[in-house]
Amino acid sequence: MTRINEPPRRRRIWLKLFLIVVLLAVGGTLVLWWIQSAAFESELAAIDAQGLPVNGAQLNDFYRVPEGSRDTTQEWMLAIDAAAATAEGQADDELPIVGNGPTPIPPAGTEWEQLQAASEFLDQNAEALSLIRDAADAGGCARFPVDFRDGIQALLPYAQNSRAVSRLLMLDAHVASHNGDSGRALADVKGMFRLAAAFQTEPAMVSQMVRMAIISAGCGVVADLLPGVEWTDTQLASLQEYLRSADLLQTSRIGIIGERAICLDEIARTAPRLTAQSNASLALKFFAKSLEGLDQGWAGAIQAQRDVSQEMRQNAAGIFNRIRHFAVLLLMPAQEQFTIAGARTAASQRCAICLIAAKRYFLQNGQYPSRLEDISIELFTPGIQSSSDTIDPFTGTPLKYQLTAEQLVIYSVGSDGKDDGGSVDSVQNAAPLDVGVRLPLQNAGAESEATAP
Repeated sequence: MTRINEPPRRRRIWLKLFLIVVLLAVGGTLVLWWIQSAAFESELAAIDAQGLPVNGAQLNDFYRVPEGSRDTTQEWMLAIDAAAATAEGQADDELPIVGNGPTPIPPAGTEWEQLQAASEFLDQNAEALSLIRDAADAGGCARFPVDFRDGIQALLPYAQNSRAVSRLLMLDAHVASHNGDSGRALADVKGMFRLAAAFQTEPAMVSQMVRMAIISAGCGVVADLLPGVEWTDTQLASLQEYLRSADLLQTSRIGIIGERAICLDEIARTAPRLTAQSNASLALKFFAKSLEGLDQGWAGAIQAQRDVSQEMRQNAAGIFNRIRHFAVLLLMPAQEQFTIAGARTAASQRCAICLIAAKRYFLQNGQYPSRLEDISIELFTPGIQSSSDTIDPFTGTPLKYQLTAEQLVIYSVGSDGKDDGGSVDSVQNAAPLDVGVRLPLQNAGAESEATAP
């Protein structure tokens, strides 16, 4: 009898052991889930304590005109709508900037075959330009009608259409310079930086990328106009201040904060319930590294983004991780390229500021400085002891400075860290190897003789 009962008894023992193992596994999973959930909620609470958004509804409240700034939303909406309508009705595709006509445009004082056609086009769009100037004169900041509860489907028409405003101002600045109206040319360039400032608090990477493009274009216009426009030292100093006012690190931070809120919302909507929290936790980890990198300046920000990209690739390497974290791998924005674009814009910004300082040096001394270090700090910003304007954001070392009889080039080595000898011009629509500005000096000798004491 004893032998007959042993197998059932043994089976019961094994069944009990199996149940104990299952209960331990389930219990351990629940404990781990609880620990992870508590940590996740703690992270969300810490973000909330900073007054930062973690979803689209909160992002709508976060996006507002900063306290103390003038709300010029309506002015800029009218200007952007008018410029966008102008772009849609563009008839002459042969014009530069607003069409596909040839660039670069010859500097003032030299023949420009399309000057008359460009002037007529601007006259036809005088109303749009008037609205743009009204908005630029008003300055301030805008809160455009965006609903971030729509997540990645949120529309950003004003950011996209703002390029039409930038193009009109660029063309008008060139026409003004050829007509000898240095004041109008200066107002146009400043208007471009005022346009960029209108989007400084829009918490989306797309908007901040558009803003970067406008600032970079403005820096290019400064370099294009300097050979032929007779701006005074006071005007040049004011232009430096407009350039310097664009805090690209801070607005990059705002863009990433906005993307974090959108990403968390989308993960909650799309990820399976069992993996939503682990995806959201991983996203928070990546975004935290990105924001911490921005605290270390551009070089630190780029390195942090490269580390995040590497970690994302590692997470995508195994089939289990790809399935478990597919939502965060799919929804994380391209922050590395965004950060590099920010650093490139900062490099253009600093190079343009240095170029203006070199021009101011020329006005005082009748010749350009042979080295960047020869320029007095007072020609950057009065009353300070040092300035970051001369530092390459990619390397943390001084910007490169080349002066020859034909040209002055001030440049950054760019994201690859390689000095390509000041190759700052695009070739066949390819991005330039270095990042910077070039000032032709064909008339420098005559200018030097005219201004020398």
